[in-house]
Amino acid sequence: MISAPARSRLRQIPRALARAIHHDNRLVVSVNPWKMRVHMSANQTLTAGVTATMALDTVDFDSANGFSTSANSYTVPVSGWYAIFCKASFTLGANLLNASVSASLLANGVGWQGGTTFTLAGAFTALADGQLLSGSYDAQVNDQRHFNAGDVITVQVLQNNNAGSSQTLQGGASVDSSYLSMHLISA
Repeated sequence: MISAPARSRLRQIPRALARAIHHDNRLVVSVNPWKMRVHMSANQTLTAGVTATMALDTVDFDSANGFSTSANSYTVPVSGWYAIFCKASFTLGANLLNASVSASLLANGVGWQGGTTFTLAGAFTALADGQLLSGSYDAQVNDQRHFNAGDVITVQVLQNNNAGSSQTLQGGASVDSSYLSMHLISA
């Protein structure tokens, strides 16, 4: 049996713990060192109907040095959930009757997320006299996904058109032409 003084001391423990816990409503912003952004420094010519790896060759920032410009791929440094933003900006020539452009993300060589695919045909608003107007068309991929440390991320692009002609994936002076950006959002 517990004595009266011992019971009294046991009742005081929860009160002492409650006084030791403080809540002060401060916003805590964590430091996230795992982030990267790369873009294409020059245009890339794409053969009609042939899937190609986007030639991302300029590192804007890469806190973990995980991007390889020779392999055009990013090796994930830390397991966790990542936000991914990708844009492939295509320049299509004039006088095409039908065309499509697309971008897809691959993890370890396996496609897991397709981006916007534009199929431009007879009813498309950029047609003049039944012909596609030349111009820039973007295929984008934006997602959140869990990756494991060591996963390799690449971007695949594809264009097709009725003429079977090569078209251009935009790179160059504007870092907003074609790019890939990723950052860790939680472990």
